[in-house]
Amino acid sequence: PVGFMTNSNACFTIKSPKNASKEPVTYIHSYMQQIEDMIMAGEPDYDTYIDLDSFTKRFIVDEIAWNYDTGVTSMYFYKDRDNNMLYSGPVWDYDLAFGETSTTWAEGKMVDYEETIVTNVREGDEKLNWYSYLYKDEQFYKTMVDNYKEFLPYMEEIIELKIDEYAQQIKQSVRLDSIRWGNEALSGNKSGIYVDFDNNIRYFKFFLAKRLNYLNERWGVEYKEFEIPCNDQMHEVKFEVDGKIIESI
Repeated sequence: PVGFMTNSNACFTIKSPKNASKEPVTYIHSYMQQIEDMIMAGEPDYDTYIDLDSFTKRFIVDEIAWNYDTGVTSMYFYKDRDNNMLYSGPVWDYDLAFGETSTTWAEGKMVDYEETIVTNVREGDEKLNWYSYLYKDEQFYKTMVDNYKEFLPYMEEIIELKIDEYAQQIKQSVRLDSIRWGNEALSGNKSGIYVDFDNNIRYFKFFLAKRLNYLNERWGVEYKEFEIPCNDQMHEVKFEVDGKIIESI
């Protein structure tokens, strides 16, 4: 119920203190506005107010996941008492990520693996566009790439081992979900959602491998190419307009 808008029209709600009175709201608003002004003005000492480590790692997580909500909604930030630093996190809300959607014009039916969350919002949008400024900053960019390099061995382990381990842990629960809610809960008109559980797991690995290979190239990071999972199946694609098939490939 309590929040404020910055001068760029970015909307914030205050989780703590709950039901904050005017004084803490005014203080938090002023504090966040100061940070936004420094970021948007490109002031070199902005890192005295934002924790670069948490901001860049949060950016990496959102970028790998191609989280469509980044800068739009569902982003947490926190500040400890008697500490001027703003921290980014914890990460939350990834229902529109990992290839589930990325193209509004295609109604989520196509994924562009070579997109970036930096373009989620642009200058003038009524959303949080800090990343569009930070991404151009040399210090932020270098810290981000350095932290990304440390992510890669873990991502390799995720694709090769951990995804299958986690899949086995939740497989029975997913089966019960389909019994309780029907297969409609597991499938839709968006990309990356399949009725068959194993197909979802396969697509998740496919998405991550494609995404990481692209980010390695984009950021000039030398790392082994991630293998794109493939079962050599061929599919027929039909293009339909007003119920009439106009082309089949």
